[in-house]
Amino acid sequence: MKEKYQDENEREPWKKPDNWSNLMNRLSHDELLNFLRHLDAAIKSDPHDAPSLTARGMLHVKLGDDRRAAGDFGRVINLEPGNAKARHRRALARAEVGDHLGALEDYNAAIRLDPCSAAAYYSRGASMAALGDPVKAMADFDTAMRLDPGDPHAHFNKGCACMDLGDSLGALESLSRAIDLDPQWSTPYHSRGLAYCNLGELALAISDFDASLRLEPLSNVSRCNRGIAKLRLREYRDALQDFDDVLNLDPDNARALRGRGVALGKLGRHEDELESLNLSLSHDPGNPETLTARGLAHAALGRHDLAVSDYTRVIELDPTNVKILFERGESHVSLDRNDRAIDDFSTILGMEPENGNALIARGIAWMRRGEYQAAVRDYDRAIELLPDKPGAYYGRALAHGSMGETALALEDLGRSLALDPNHANSLRQRALVYLNLGEYAQAVQDYDRLIGLIPGQSAAHLYRGMGLAKLGRHDAALRDFERAIELDPDDAEPYHERATVRVELGQYLKAIEDFDRVARLDPGNPFVGNDRQVAVNLAKGEGA
Repeated sequence: MKEKYQDENEREPWKKPDNWSNLMNRLSHDELLNFLRHLDAAIKSDPHDAPSLTARGMLHVKLGDDRRAAGDFGRVINLEPGNAKARHRRALARAEVGDHLGALEDYNAAIRLDPCSAAAYYSRGASMAALGDPVKAMADFDTAMRLDPGDPHAHFNKGCACMDLGDSLGALESLSRAIDLDPQWSTPYHSRGLAYCNLGELALAISDFDASLRLEPLSNVSRCNRGIAKLRLREYRDALQDFDDVLNLDPDNARALRGRGVALGKLGRHEDELESLNLSLSHDPGNPETLTARGLAHAALGRHDLAVSDYTRVIELDPTNVKILFERGESHVSLDRNDRAIDDFSTILGMEPENGNALIARGIAWMRRGEYQAAVRDYDRAIELLPDKPGAYYGRALAHGSMGETALALEDLGRSLALDPNHANSLRQRALVYLNLGEYAQAVQDYDRLIGLIPGQSAAHLYRGMGLAKLGRHDAALRDFERAIELDPDDAEPYHERATVRVELGQYLKAIEDFDRVARLDPGNPFVGNDRQVAVNLAKGEGA
């Protein structure tokens, strides 16, 4: 009998358990299918052929059909109730299809049959973790490591459980140990890369994803996560390349399509961004991350109605999503739907009463509704919470200014600029206040700083020119008006101001040309006709 058994194994190597994995790894997909047909015939001929049933189960696992694999391993268990490995294999197959309770039943039986099996313990731990019992999972991992300290799988599974528990440092320790034990296994590198991402160590994460890809060049999941890490490092072009490479292998990968869209948006290609995000949503409808990204893209293009629609869908899925409530509130402000904006910011403050940014944003909405006292109250509270936030003082300054409280407005603008001397909005507003107060030298000084910070703003040159003209610095004023016209040739006001200076300088004909341009650009201007007539009279020597 023994001699016959040896002869059969020589003819049918799958009946030697040690041969199965090596044999399957050497076969192509077509060869695996031929092998499956051969096993089907063998089992049909002898339904009690446990080795063939085991081999077919393992082949189903290799081909991704875990339900059929579990069925074959179940038949082996019926034939050989004391077969611990069959119990373990069925447990693994059950776990793969999400039947962790069934898997636990088999793991428990496998451990009773073979209490020294480290693999059974760490596999049971993985199912425990999936069922939300991290304490028992950790106990199983520790047992597995005591039984076989050199098995990398126990350390790997413990690292994954640590990740699920939010313990990224613990995950790093266990995953690093798995890598030390088996440096040619790609998966622990990938998982450790995720742990580094959670810790904000993005360069180290990318290094691990690189290592995973060297070992498994076709690993789309590592390439996609590397792209996401590069996005976070603002390496947008490199990230885009990773997402494109993923999509070359898997054109319908919704996650890569989303990442690609975000990268394109960061590169200013918002229409292309939307195309990619729409494709992502066609494969994964209702994904909140993709809806959020598309909402932000619509907002960047000024399409706030569409942005609000996407944000609303995200909020319906998670009404406590503060970030998206805030974004929707800001889009409502842009659409002048200030009541709705106030509702969104108030919802945030109901959940987070000390959210200073929501108070500042609601203050803006109050002001746009003309409720300046309510705005001041929000800004007062925001300043208590965020005393170093220039925007809070700036917002309160606008509210004070709108109520005619100029001194308080200037005081707040001064505080904002003390915190951030380059706060452009505060400089712009204070310069305008000074100009309206007739404090032209101080206005010009602020406009000098503003133009130094943000060159190319037509309004800044216009208003600085007005201040310079009031100080009698007509040549400098004319240069500013000319620069304002270069930047915005369709704005009537710089022509009007230049004409006024030209009248003062006796350049009446040039002034008349400017007044004519103002009349063409702004036909409803109530002053240009009279101002032009004054210039005409002066040109004729008739005086005003």
